[in-house]
Amino acid sequence: CGRTADLIRTRGENVAAAEVEAVILTHPAVSEVGCIGIPSDMGEEDILAVVALRPGAQVLPAELAAHCRAHLSRHKVPRHFVFRDALPKTPTQKVAHHRLRADPDLLADAVPGGPAVAPCAPRPPPGRAGRPHRSPPRSGRWWSSRRPWRT
Repeated sequence: CGRTADLIRTRGENVAAAEVEAVILTHPAVSEVGCIGIPSDMGEEDILAVVALRPGAQVLPAELAAHCRAHLSRHKVPRHFVFRDALPKTPTQKVAHHRLRADPDLLADAVPGGPAVAPCAPRPPPGRAGRPHRSPPRSGRWWSSRRPWRT
């Protein structure tokens, strides 16, 4: 438990849940949020954001994901969102992440927020990508003029 439990291991990186929560809280429709790690198809964890909206506010998961993409690195954007009326709290009125992880209905209610990782441009083929490779001649007058120590 504690701070190490609030780290989410995704795409080979440690992501602090508090960092993702702080960005989601800047959205005007969100009143409180809690982020946890859920098992991923890739073997590590995906980020699940449990969101409580302000009264009368409506927001789509794709809109929240776009808001996160504008303010976070690609691997820190939540892949799933769950909307609740209120989040469980600790006695000090903080979001109880341990109770969110123990909730069996959370994964069933998860809504994908669109692709968390935007598609990248295709990589150039290995080798001579971009420009032809022209190595200088290794013998003759040109090469010997650039190596005066060797006659």
